Amino acid sequence: MNRFSGSAVVRMIRLSMAVLSLCGFGLAFNAYADSVWVVGPPVAQVSGAALDFEKTLVAELQQQALPNRSVLRLQTDSLRASAPPPSLVVALGSEALLSLAQPGLGLLPNTPVLCVLMSQQTYETTLKRFKAMASQAKDTPLRALKLTALYANQPLSRQLALLRLALPKAQNLGVLWPLETADTAEGAGLSNSLLELKQVTIEQRLNLRIEKVQVGAPAYKPLSSLLGQVDVLWALPNDQIYNPASFQNILLSSIRAGVPMVGFSAAYVRSGAMLGVYATPQPMARQAAHMVRDMLVGGHAAGAAVAPQFPKAFEVGVNQAVARSLGYTLDAAQLQIRLEALERAP
Repeated sequence: MNRFSGSAVVRMIRLSMAVLSLCGFGLAFNAYADSVWVVGPPVAQVSGAALDFEKTLVAELQQQALPNRSVLRLQTDSLRASAPPPSLVVALGSEALLSLAQPGLGLLPNTPVLCVLMSQQTYETTLKRFKAMASQAKDTPLRALKLTALYANQPLSRQLALLRLALPKAQNLGVLWPLETADTAEGAGLSNSLLELKQVTIEQRLNLRIEKVQVGAPAYKPLSSLLGQVDVLWALPNDQIYNPASFQNILLSSIRAGVPMVGFSAAYVRSGAMLGVYATPQPMARQAAHMVRDMLVGGHAAGAAVAPQFPKAFEVGVNQAVARSLGYTLDAAQLQIRLEALERAP
């Protein structure tokens, strides 16, 4: 039998304790390293649909998508570096994305970032600002983040398909558009979106009338000119045009002119837009959770690109009082069924 001296036994015990300590630290390190940051405004400022979305998202991440990872809710106004960094970041809105551009957060290159609660136009504009800020900060990891998005708005093709189903005789669509400045990131993003808009309406053989609105100026004159030329006022998500201060005036003008407004949110339909197709918070949050899981489990965290997505689930809404006043008979449930059937068709 081998015999050990007292000093040898002590050294073995110390070595064993050191190994256990390292193993324990390693487990803690991995648990934290597998965390997902959900970055957004202060929780007290979140309400309504955004709050429903966030609650569903966090629950889905914890229960289904990421059962072995911790989910950390961080606020944009107190975002700080932590070690080790997260394996993925979900940015709740444009300010959350821009908050990631501050230097010293310690985000690793190729860290996936999923942007939500932004329209396609807002995301593309904010992404240009983010890249400019990261470049100015000379932060190489920031420039190497893998950013993608789940857009909050509906694809143009789906909106036009609904218009075709609900208002088959409408041929002239009217759109209010911000008067962009081409030499800014926002202006470049607006120009690209406008080109896409024109292309989609040409493909559908519809006439698109556009009136541009000076940002900060009343929309009365361009709106009056537009309403005299179109069958439908097509409201697209842009807070420079459609915001709490302007919406009621635009809506009342369209109703007085006998021109139905097609909105982009449930709130707008409730407030007086005759028709709309939009995403609801819970299905969109579940889709976001699936994207997170796919990015992590599918190996995208290693650097593979993930294409932005539009909401897969949608809801059609009709304001019956406005429809009747304008002489239309519309059934939201039937329009929903027909639109879903169109999307399933090969």
